[in-house]
Order: sequence, then structure tokens, then C-alpha cells
Amino acid sequence: MKQSKRYSHFFAANRDDCKPDGRQVQYRYGTTPVTATRVEGVTNGTTDYENYTFFGLSTVVTVKRPGVTGGMQLQLWKGGTNLGDRFGRTSDTKWTNSSGSTVFDWFSYGYDRNSNELWRKNNLATGHAFDELYQPVGVDPASGYDGLDRLKAFERGKIIGAQNNQIDGAASASQSWSLDTQDNWSSVTTSGNPEGRDHNAANEITQVESGGDATAILYDNAGTFALKTTPRNDDERV
Repeated sequence: MKQSKRYSHFFAANRDDCKPDGRQVQYRYGTTPVTATRVEGVTNGTTDYENYTFFGLSTVVTVKRPGVTGGMQLQLWKGGTNLGDRFGRTSDTKWTNSSGSTVFDWFSYGYDRNSNELWRKNNLATGHAFDELYQPVGVDPASGYDGLDRLKAFERGKIIGAQNNQIDGAASASQSWSLDTQDNWSSVTTSGNPEGRDHNAANEITQVESGGDATAILYDNAGTFALKTTPRNDDERV
């Protein structure tokens, strides 16, 4: 988890934010000179909404939400000293109740050398049916992304293999695509069904080719989708 703001030493131990409904939220900071700019919790002064546990100065390992009935916490580590992989990247996220006896969500992750996500395992799904593989099946893990670290393919199903780079049997869902220099999809294949796309200088889709048909898409001067037309003149105005 990354903190979205930088906090100044000029703030006191608590900082209030007033919401539109009049509710006040306080950000609680550390009490030592080293942790004085680190947000360690969110409260309304009476009830804690979130509390954070750290490893070192800034690595969040636990997010606790005591205000939720039964308690809820996000564990960003596997326990002990296993905080992630050897590069400090999150390898496990688990949502549980406060005691850890009930697990709500649990995912595991793997990465390539550029920290691109290669796979995600859904550890609660029956038979790992909702695992996701972000690389072509059975090939070099580096093939999942292009030279700009843009994802090229995705498959869903139980992940197997020593390198976690294969789907067991046929994927229940898959998609692959090619990207132009503006990150537009120039082509996309969804569960084996290819589709081509053309774009204009404003990065708006102007034509979709699928199943031997081409559908042209027109826009008004404001960029609002105005007309979709097919070779059979089945026009659809919006």
C-alpha cells in the first residue's frame, strides 16, 4: 500500500478533515521524530476506522478496520519474516476477520524482472478456477508484456507448472490484444474471437471488424458517439 499524500512536519499529531455531511475524520500520526510524518491510523476521535502496522519505517504489513462488525484486516504478508518476494514486492494479500479465523479474500502474485504482474492466484476459488495468467501459456514469462511493459494477454483458469506459467486444461476465459503507439487496441481476440479496430487522431474508435463485417462509428464535433453503421445499412443513431 502506498500513501497518496506527503505530510508535513507542520501538522500536529492529528489532522482533521471535514466531510460534506459534517463528519470529521482525523489522520493519526506517529509520536516519535522518525514517525511524525507517517499516517498510522484514521479515526473520528472516538472510533478507529483504520490502523496500520509497519515493517520498518514505511512498509505497511497490516491494515485493520476495527469498526467493522467482527473486525476486518488486510494482511500484506504471509507471516513470520516473509513480507513478500526477495525484492520487497507484495506476494500475498489476505482479507480476514480480526482474529484471522475467517478469510474473506486471499490472492497470491508473481512478477517478472520489471515487476510486471505475471500471475494472480485466487486461493479461495473452488479448484483455483479464477486464477489469472498474464502471459501466454507455457512460454517464457517475459512474453506476457511488450517492450513498453504493456500487458498483451490474459487467461483465466487453474494455474499450474513449476513457473506458474500454464493453465490446467482449456482456459475458461482469455483475451489477447495488440496496442498501437497511443495504447489503443488495434486488434483484440476474446475467447478465440478476433476483432480489429481503427482509431482516429483523437483516439476514438472509428471502425470495428469482426466476423467478416465492418462497423463504422461516427462522432459529433464534441466527440459524442453519434452513429454506428454496418455494410447492411443497419444504422443506429444515439
